[in-house]
Amino acid sequence: MSTPVAVKPKALIVDKQTYNTIRSFVESSTKPIYTFNVGICEFLSVNGAVFEKRGKWRLVITPRKAVLHNNRVSIHVYFDSSIEIDFGDQKLTVREDELKEYGIVPDTKIPYMKPISLHDFVEKLMLYYEAAQDCW
Repeated sequence: MSTPVAVKPKALIVDKQTYNTIRSFVESSTKPIYTFNVGICEFLSVNGAVFEKRGKWRLVITPRKAVLHNNRVSIHVYFDSSIEIDFGDQKLTVREDELKEYGIVPDTKIPYMKPISLHDFVEKLMLYYEAAQDCW
């Protein structure tokens, strides 16, 4: 019988704007009644789907990557045999089974700050990725 194991997450330190964008995305409801959960297929400009929570974030999904951004930051996530995440100033390549080992934290203190699990972030992206597959 295996023994449970607990690991201390490795910190992915990002700037305040990147943290707030990711937090808004992860904490947003996935209920279909919200307009940001209805993607628009855009074949001419992105050849994928666009989901947008006005004033907070815009998510563009294509067959090979997802880009989450607002006016100041852009986070690129590439889907392949491993997952590559580009926060602009730092890149990370992980396998799916390693996602729980990382927590996203801001580089400055913010009220009510809590680490965001990289697993939760990618899991939420995958919900949108699956919805966008009707666009290609």
